[in-house]
Amino acid sequence: MGQVQKLEFYHLEIPYPRALRSHLWRGSRQHTHCVDILRVWTEDGLEGVAGVGAVGRERQGQGALLERLLLGLRIDDLAGLSMRLREVMHWGCHLEWVEPVLWDLRGKRAGLPLYRLLAPEKGEVSEVSVYCSTLERQEADTRLASMDAIFSGGYQALRLSLLHDIAEDVRLLQEIRRRYGEDFPLMLNVDQGYRAWGVEPPPPGWKLAVALDYLAAVEPFRLEWIEDIADTYAYDDLSVLRCESEVPIAGGQKNTGWHEFKIFFEKGSLDIYMPDATMAGGIETTAQVMDACFQRDLHFSPSPSPNGFSVQTNLHLYAAWPRKYLFAYPFEPEVLPPHIRDVGLQRPLIVQDGKLRVPQEPGLGISLDLDQLERYGVCWHRAEID
Repeated sequence: MGQVQKLEFYHLEIPYPRALRSHLWRGSRQHTHCVDILRVWTEDGLEGVAGVGAVGRERQGQGALLERLLLGLRIDDLAGLSMRLREVMHWGCHLEWVEPVLWDLRGKRAGLPLYRLLAPEKGEVSEVSVYCSTLERQEADTRLASMDAIFSGGYQALRLSLLHDIAEDVRLLQEIRRRYGEDFPLMLNVDQGYRAWGVEPPPPGWKLAVALDYLAAVEPFRLEWIEDIADTYAYDDLSVLRCESEVPIAGGQKNTGWHEFKIFFEKGSLDIYMPDATMAGGIETTAQVMDACFQRDLHFSPSPSPNGFSVQTNLHLYAAWPRKYLFAYPFEPEVLPPHIRDVGLQRPLIVQDGKLRVPQEPGLGISLDLDQLERYGVCWHRAEID
């Protein structure tokens, strides 16, 4: 089947057109978009690629660990890699993002795109419909000013991160409904699952009563779903919220490993499961979540991180899914256009008429832009079996 013979580990940084005020990092401003990229080769020259978003240079010292994990590993030994990844988690290193590199190699060896490898019975899926997943928490007037630029892309739905001020958020939702109609699919992310902060003090987490009040305030706006309405480990609270509100409850983006997702299913915590395969434990775990949703007649819509590697990896899992909400497409006018978000990719992932092309090339279908690796990147580690 082949073994991993050689690897290269890169870090890329490209400046944003202006500072990004990410909804994930309250009070902070990010000036560069960062991704980490792994390239591996088998002894017969087959190349596999994986990538993940980065805050900065937090993974700089992990090259030797990647070498220890991967060199000599058979490309069909997913169980062996999963065991090694669990072991290094006890050392504080979350390296689930490297798991897709084996799937990329397996798909290339089989001559199949990943979604066909995951769902052999499916025919060709040439494109999928997407929703615009915004990245900044903005004041109502600022967000409304950006809406025309968003809708010019032909997106068929919109996901917003709001301010958590009920009056201000309701005002924005009222205006969106007035301008764009009652039937336009609209989703909300309220960022209670993972609350990071920058220069501001950490915000208090919502208690159950606060979350219920917020749900009651936004319920009249006919939302497709609301995500991260409670802490990502508040399984019981999420179950209560799901029972008490007509708004579907989504989540799971920040959870890692089947042992965490299993509790969601057991407690009935979510209507819509949104794992990111580059963070949730890899493609194998995400596919396990997908299968569990299918068996229970629940919904599955993976939520990629805002980088091209995560988008393209999760796109294959979405294409393998038989029941479809729309697919998340991270985009923010002026600050995160596709050529910035997808740095390192040969071709940015572009939406046309609200649809995104599904790669038909074997494996993940990722083609690296080697000029960008040279221009924006540094190779942190190289290793090879002698």
